[in-house]
Amino acid sequence: MASDPPRASDSPRTARRRARVLARRLWRRLVWSTKVLFFCLLIVTSFFFHDIVHEILPGQRGILWRRFGGGTQTDHSYKEGTMFTWPWDKLYIYDTRDQEIRQTTVVYAQDGLEITVLMSIRFSLLDIDLPGLHQEIGPDYTNTVVVPEATSTLRKVLGNYTPEMIYAKDEEGLLAELSRTLEQDLNPRFFKLEAVLVLDLRLPEGIKSAIQSKLAEEQMMLSYRFRLEREEDEKIRRTTEAEGIREFEAISGLSILKWRGLEVTEKLATSANAKVVLMGSGEGQLPLILSTEGPAAPGPGAAP
Repeated sequence: MASDPPRASDSPRTARRRARVLARRLWRRLVWSTKVLFFCLLIVTSFFFHDIVHEILPGQRGILWRRFGGGTQTDHSYKEGTMFTWPWDKLYIYDTRDQEIRQTTVVYAQDGLEITVLMSIRFSLLDIDLPGLHQEIGPDYTNTVVVPEATSTLRKVLGNYTPEMIYAKDEEGLLAELSRTLEQDLNPRFFKLEAVLVLDLRLPEGIKSAIQSKLAEEQMMLSYRFRLEREEDEKIRRTTEAEGIREFEAISGLSILKWRGLEVTEKLATSANAKVVLMGSGEGQLPLILSTEGPAAPGPGAAP
């Protein structure tokens, strides 16, 4: 209870004592009110801590939505760090690093057969227009845009081929076609496509066995055709060689056998081994070469 104000009839000493008592009471009330206010602020802060203090981790960006300030703040996004907001405002966190989505999809080939495809899509968000992404698509952009567009792209591309064509098509060419189509379908304002990979492609077992048998038969036919072409080349080579021998005999007047015999005789005659060369008396006879180096003499006691 507040003390009475000093009266004019009180002495100066009494008045000072009354003033000190009043000041102490006011101070105690101020301290108590400050403690109560601090305690209330502590309770409110603890209850709304996650709505007030926000952490933006590396590779993330923040988009602020103000309840009483015009909604989404479209002029910029917030970089990594700690950020404080009012409890009634909301901060949305977007990951701008590379993200991967794996999607198993059943598509239909050109002839109506089912093909099960496991596809991996790697993409990233462009931080240039993150507020626009938040307003037009929202935080659930993966299920809203990326997965449906990837499924549609896969069905559009693979629907133009039969299972035999898909099984025999170059993998790099198929992935390049998928990447081009998906890159056109995704909004280039918000998404950057990094890579499209086909991790698994399953055909019906009967179709798969038939395709493998057909490809094996095609490889056998190619091998057989290669052997025929090789034999044809060998035929041409032997024919050319025979024509050359015939022309040689017509020009030189010597048979090819006699010419080869003379070449061999010349090589043996120039060797360092001892030899005897017997020249034939007939015109068609070739020289006969006998070596003078016989076997080693038998040792003592050996049989003749």
